[in-house]
Parts: sequence; structure tokens; C-alpha cells
Amino acid sequence: MKAFRLRKTILLATLVALFSLVLAACGGDDPTATPIPAEDPTPTAEQPAWEVTWDATVAAAIEEGKVVVTSCGGEGRRIAMTDGFEAAYPGITLEHSPINSRDLWPRVVTEAKLGQHNFDVRIGGADTTTFSAMYTNNTHAVLDFDEWFILPEVRDPDVWLGGMDFGWLDKGHQFAWSIPLTTSAGEGFWVNRNLISEAELSSVSQLSDPKWKGQIVSLSSEGGGAQNTMMMQMIGYGDEWMQGVLDNEPILLRDHRAQLEGLIRGQYAIATTVDANEMRDFRAEGLDLTHLDNLADEIGSLSNACESLQLHAGMPHPNAAKVYVNWLLSQDQQQKWNDNIPTNSRRIDTTPGRPTIYPSAADLENFRLSQDETLSVERERFSAFVQGVLIK
Repeated sequence: MKAFRLRKTILLATLVALFSLVLAACGGDDPTATPIPAEDPTPTAEQPAWEVTWDATVAAAIEEGKVVVTSCGGEGRRIAMTDGFEAAYPGITLEHSPINSRDLWPRVVTEAKLGQHNFDVRIGGADTTTFSAMYTNNTHAVLDFDEWFILPEVRDPDVWLGGMDFGWLDKGHQFAWSIPLTTSAGEGFWVNRNLISEAELSSVSQLSDPKWKGQIVSLSSEGGGAQNTMMMQMIGYGDEWMQGVLDNEPILLRDHRAQLEGLIRGQYAIATTVDANEMRDFRAEGLDLTHLDNLADEIGSLSNACESLQLHAGMPHPNAAKVYVNWLLSQDQQQKWNDNIPTNSRRIDTTPGRPTIYPSAADLENFRLSQDETLSVERERFSAFVQGVLIK
């Protein structure tokens, strides 16, 4: 049935394109010619309203020609967010770029001031940089389910863990909507066992010990997952612990891969706020990581990692963006997310990619989403607290 609808949609889009060419040949060069409006799609007994809307959206998307999407990095993410789209929708090019939120949103703000709007869809986390841009620069468009979730399998609230209205990151429930969800995996803090034994260091709580001065490498807490992970530790372990970590003068990097390479080689003994997906990419490349060990007692939380759905204000390809969003949130593609990132999509009709950290009903009640904007007071306090050390 899906294949039939896809062939039908592509055929319709092709006919629309051919009709446009005929119109152009018959008078398209006449500047005084009055454009002929597209016929308002009307549902019939044979074709339900959603399918009429979908066909028209795909046809318009093919006219636009492309969709521009950004996400966090990692080969698994690239596969999950791009593989198969252009084959499913020939005529729509997918431009995908990995870029961190702390780098994306200042660029978006600068370009918007010049009248440039170059992005359509953001699949990313939410942090200080994101929320600041969201409210002070109008960088985000509202995610209206009725407008954006067209396919029945996407707009069905029963397929989403916690329901469709669960998992918003912004207070107004408009701009950033969680796609996957996991419990804290305890994968943010790692040690090179060739340099430090388990008897010496086994828990995140011990990182404030002065003997680790100069041996810790951390990602910048300016934004992204690094900020959220370290902030939750400060909330859980308190100011004194956080001050002890800062007093240990962690080496600050902005590159996930460089941080892990240094830990693997023994350049650094301890790494905080590690990107677990980068770790899996190294393993996939065949590197021996058996000398690395993750620290216990990481403060628990719910996480959407780097995968919430956000829409750009002034997007240049709105119809292609809608096609992409519905494709990405389909059961088949969300299973590809689980398998390749890997993660746990909030679609309950998929098999989790990380079943050991799949949230339970109790977790939804008891744990906080680390990227929730309601933590903004704690986030601002954390950012001020670590300024000059973990944020420069």
C-alpha cells in the first residue's frame, strides 16, 4: 500500500511539473499574464483528506527541489537521517550538515540579519544557545502537529511514548519536541585504566578530589549535551563538588573526536561529558577500547540526546521540510534511527536500539528531561558558576 501511494504521489508530482511547463510555453514569458491558482485539493470518497494534502505537499516539495537539514555529528546519525530519502522522493535533494547548536544558532542569527534563511529543519538538542536564539531572535517556527504531521502513522498519539504532547523542551510547547528518549546511561564520564586503576577512581563523585588536577579533559559546557550532562551532576552533587572539579583545572576542548582520541592514546586520563555516539563510531572502526572504563554514579535524568525536532523560521523549502519530517518520523525510519544511532525512538511500535536504558512509566514520572527549559534557572546558574573554566 505504501509503495502504491508513493508511485501515485510521484506520478501526480510529475504531471504537475509537466503542466507547469505547458503553461510556461503558452504564455509564461508574458509579464502581464495572470497566474492560474492551483486547484484547492478536495477529499473524495476514494481519497481521504490527509492523502489529498500529502499528494499536494509532495508535488509542491518537488517544485522546491530540496530540503536543508542539520544535526549533531556521527556516522549513525548521518545514516539514520539521510539514507533512503532521495530514493523515496526523487526530485527532492537532501542537504544534511552536522553542526553543533552552539555553532549553528549564532550563524542563523547573523544570516537572518542579512535577510538570508538557509536552513529548514534542525534535529538537535536544546541548550542556552538554542533558547537564547529562540526567544530573542525569532529563529524558530512553531511546530503545529495539525499542519506538520500529515501521515496517519505519524499523527497518531498512541504510537508515541508518553503521548504526542509529552517531551517538549521549551516551556511554551511550540519549538522543540523530543524524538527519542533514554534514561541516563552512565556513559558521560570515562577513565583510561592504563593510567588510573579502579581502586583509585570508580565514581563520578570522586572527580572533585584534588589528585586529579590537570588530568581531566572536558568538552565545552557552552551548550549541547556537555552542558546538560554536567549541569545535572552539579544539581545532584552540589556546588562544593562542582567547585572541586573546576579547581582540578580541566583541559577544555570543543571537538568530540579529539577528546576521545586523547583519552584513548593516554594523553588524558579522565574524560567528562563524552559523546557516546562518537565512542560507538570508534568501536565500529575496530579500535581497541578495552582499556577505557566508564565511571559509576552519574546523576540520572531523561535525555533526548541530540535529537529534538525544531523548525527554522523563514525556511526556504517548507513543503520539502514537511515531506522530510513525515518520512523521518515514520515507523520504518525510526527503526533505522534505533538501529544506527543507536537510540530509543519514542515510537512504541519500534524495537529499542538501547533496551537497557528504555524509559519506564516510572521514569517518565520521576526523572527530569535534562534539556527541559524549566531548568533554565539552574542552567543559567550553572553557566555562571563554570564560566572561565568549562566555558570560555
